[in-house]
Amino acid sequence: MLFRFFLTLIFFYSHLASANVVVTDNVSARLVSEAQSVSPGSTFYVTLELDIREGWHTYWRNPGDSGEPTTIDWKLPNGVEASDIFWSFPERQYIGPVANYGYHGVAQHLVEISLPKDWPTGRSVELTADARWLVCEEECIPEKGQVRLSIDVSDDNVILQNRRALFDSIRATLPTPLAVASSYQYSDDGQVRFEFEPDIKLVDSKSLEYFPYDWGVVSAAATQSVIIDNQFVSLTTVKGDLNFSEALQGILVAEQSDGSHVAYEVVSEPGVLNVTKGNQRVESIDVAVHGQLSVFKALLFALLGGIILNLMPCVFPVLSMKALSLVSHAHEDAASVRKEGVLYTLGVLASFVILGAAVVVFKSAGEQIGWGFQLQSPVFVGVLILTLFVLGLSLSGYFEIGSSLMGIGSSYTERGGSSTSFFTGVLAVVVATPCTAPFMGPAIGFAFTQSTPALMSVL
Repeated sequence: MLFRFFLTLIFFYSHLASANVVVTDNVSARLVSEAQSVSPGSTFYVTLELDIREGWHTYWRNPGDSGEPTTIDWKLPNGVEASDIFWSFPERQYIGPVANYGYHGVAQHLVEISLPKDWPTGRSVELTADARWLVCEEECIPEKGQVRLSIDVSDDNVILQNRRALFDSIRATLPTPLAVASSYQYSDDGQVRFEFEPDIKLVDSKSLEYFPYDWGVVSAAATQSVIIDNQFVSLTTVKGDLNFSEALQGILVAEQSDGSHVAYEVVSEPGVLNVTKGNQRVESIDVAVHGQLSVFKALLFALLGGIILNLMPCVFPVLSMKALSLVSHAHEDAASVRKEGVLYTLGVLASFVILGAAVVVFKSAGEQIGWGFQLQSPVFVGVLILTLFVLGLSLSGYFEIGSSLMGIGSSYTERGGSSTSFFTGVLAVVVATPCTAPFMGPAIGFAFTQSTPALMSVL
């Protein structure tokens, strides 16, 4: 009996060793299988487990005001199939005046794997996936890794008790469909109201929180005003950037009497729900934005952050060029020097107008982008690296400004005359875009939740 026990332990740990762990600066990722061995023709569950650095978070399928959801690109043997991710319910995470939907601690991304009936017994199945996730504190870092897992194939499915407990806890965080009538409607003051038939599961809840599947339905950072009654359940909040006229899918996360949380999937149709409104058991609260900023405060924060940004190392190369240019014009009259400064400022402002306009266009088209979105392009990042490398060589004295090598990305800044100052301002914006400074995070986050005029003013 003891011998069989040790054999089981050896088999179990040898099976665990067949799974690799990907370790990045902020996340430890691995694939975990519920089954120790599976049979041909069966389905079984695996999870992409992300152990997230303390104070950081990853994102749900709808990331909220900003961010990107985790993705899994499977590379499977012929006949083996993987489902989409079964998303656990998220939590709202506030960063200044904006909010994201995501996970902290350990995030589990459940997937169902199907094995074909003709898979030979005794031949293990190799699961490989390229996983990508965006992990954020105040700054965000895209990370990725290839995770692998080998699972034995035998005549029976074998599930160890500790694995069953883990996967049961994951399944408990998945939303279950709630078959109730639901509607939504917009108000003239920029709010959206959801109404639900008073299912017993909702009526017995201590509180409710709504997470839409689609971006732009609600303002992620806005407080949600909830009314719960035996004959009426409603939730009112600030509407998002987009208007919808079709059915909306989302989840209601309900806090139960014991403090635990469960999630229900709901579908809301446009219009008014015809229900009788009885006595309110939970009083409505005012709709407000967490950590509310005014446009004036956001502009002040943006100005302070911009001033501090000039002390950051990431803009020193371009500022050094501008300083040297001003020194070279010291012998000229004051009007010429002022002209150089004005043209430099125009280059900066024109660049921000172009970037801001691009953000507005993409957001209006439903894209989930944030400030510095162009830095997600490998081509753009490569050109920027090359430009800064060339500038560094020039400032180090390896060649003189104006040589042919500096034509790579910076020739406009070295010609002299009006174009020099203007394009130095353009280059300053390009270089400074990935940088941040105190006060800038709340200002930019606020801007991305506002109308186009307010967004352009802050940016």
